This record gives sequence, C-alpha cells and structure tokens, in this order.
Amino acid sequence: METHPLKLDEHPRWVYYKPTLSMLTEVLLVNLHNRKETPGKAQVGGSYSCREELCNNLRNKFITLAVLVDVMNPASKPWEKAETLVGEIVLNDPKAQSVSMHVDAHTCELLTGPETKDYAIKGMTCEDLNKRVARMADIVVGIPCMLLGPPGNTARESIQANGNWTGTTNFFLQHPALTALITGLYRQAFSLVRTGVDEEAYKKVPYEKVKEVLLSGDQKAALILAEELRPWILVPEPTKYWNNTPFVHSNLSIPFPWYPRKRKEVSYWQRFIRLHRGIARHGLEAVLGENFNNSWVLLSNGKTFHNGVFSLWGTKGQLTPSHKRVMEMGKPK
Repeated sequence: METHPLKLDEHPRWVYYKPTLSMLTEVLLVNLHNRKETPGKAQVGGSYSCREELCNNLRNKFITLAVLVDVMNPASKPWEKAETLVGEIVLNDPKAQSVSMHVDAHTCELLTGPETKDYAIKGMTCEDLNKRVARMADIVVGIPCMLLGPPGNTARESIQANGNWTGTTNFFLQHPALTALITGLYRQAFSLVRTGVDEEAYKKVPYEKVKEVLLSGDQKAALILAEELRPWILVPEPTKYWNNTPFVHSNLSIPFPWYPRKRKEVSYWQRFIRLHRGIARHGLEAVLGENFNNSWVLLSNGKTFHNGVFSLWGTKGQLTPSHKRVMEMGKPK
C-alpha cells in the first residue's frame, strides 16, 4: 500500500486540531460616487479557529464597507431590504498593509504549557512558537502563494521580530475558496510544527534557498521547489482528533489532502498544479469564475454564500463546475 513520504498517516502526533489563529490585513475602499476622492483604508481579519467562520466574518466586514442597506418598512417588514453598492474594495495594493498571520496568544499558552504532553512545542514561548510556525509557513503557505498569486506577491520579509508571518499580499481575498485554502495552509504549517516534522523540510532544502526563491519572484524556480517539498504541502488527513477520538473525514481539514490512489485518479497535487497553470494563463477571476463582489455575495439577491475550499474541487463522484473549469484551463498544452 502506498504511504506518505513522512509517514504522517502513521504518526501518533498527527492529529486534527484547530488552533485559534489571527489574520489581519488592510484593503483600500474606493467611493463609487466620487472616484477622484482619495481611497480610504480599512483593516479586515480577526481571530478564528474555523476558516468558514473567518470567511463569514470577512464577508460581513466587506458588506459593512461597501454596501448601503436600507430597510424599506422597519415597522411592518424589517426583512425587506434594498442593497446598493457604494464602495469598491481594492486588494493587493502597495499602499495598504500586507497580510499578518500568527498563532493566538491564548492558544500558545494552552499548547506550550505543562499539559502539552510530548508534543514538539512543549515549553516554547509564544514568540518562539510563532517564529517556528512562520518558518514552516514560508514553505507550506509561501510557495503556494507564489504559484497562485500575482508576480512579486511574496517578495517581502516574511517573518517579523514578534513571529508574525507576513509572507504574502492579500491577493487570496479575491475569492472565499482561495481564502479558505491559504488560511488552511497556515493552519497546516502549525500542525506540522506541533507534530515535530517541520525541521525535516529544511534538511531537504536549506531555509536560505527557500527565502531566495520567495524573494526572487521566479515561478519556475518556485515550481521546482514545490516538487522537492511536496510532502509538507500535500499531507494526509489525520486519523484522529486531538482528544484521541477517531477523525471523521470531512473534506475540510487539509487544503491539498494526500490519499493512496489508483493510477488513473486525479490527485490533489495535479489539481494544485492545474490551478497554478490556469491562474498564470488566464488570471484569478477567469479561473475562479466570479469577480470579488459576486464571490463574496456582497449583494445577496437571494444567493447562497459558499466559502469552503472544496467549492473549488467538489468530492469524489461529485465534481463541481469550478473543478471542471480549473482542470480545463490548467491542462498541459
């Protein structure tokens, strides 16, 4: 039977755990009634243990910033509302602050104290834990961001003195599925550190080489690096929860899950590569199939808000139109 190179699917410390993570970034807001007006700045993000919760909070913030909501008859029909788009949210702007991610201080205290048992992070300070997670994030998050985002989006100092990871722009906020994917990869970086297999990555590829490629903007070099470091990006789902109960497969825990597969099955690594190719050829909006306003359903009009990673992929036997579009636009020439 095929096994993962790191044997994570057999590793006793590889468990499903949702830490509270913090993400903060800045967007620009253009007044649609007066485009000559200097755009305002607004911070978006927050602390979360669930990516879907984060996406819902982001959507509410975007609506607050960009949509005017009038209740038509507050006394008799408070549910009837008129929505008007009054602002345009601009991402990936050099005048705005980059993304900052870190493990929440309360989570640090819970996980590094005497009750942590034998995990690799026992006894670490919160600052040291965040620095170690940030180093892992350069591989697990930085390389995918380099391959899925615009040129130059990782060309920045990625680890701050306090351990915050700032290795990418906020390009991924273009779509909630991409937001769930990137923030899920950061959570994965934490889990790899908690398990203790993170330092093995830098035995395979020196950290200085990873930094050099991230700062270079060279996507071909990033693709080669991604292949070398694939076992830390494409990982198996845990077999149990943190409290030792069996894990129930949910299609939510790992952005690019590894499975033993039959030869003709399409792996999630192939899907990742096709997503990269499609975005490089056609741009984010074309591949994801929606513009920013529609993907976040800023004007509801009775639409349902879908925000999970697997809205991109679907599941085995239930592939979504988004999955088929990604696979078509990113197929080899």
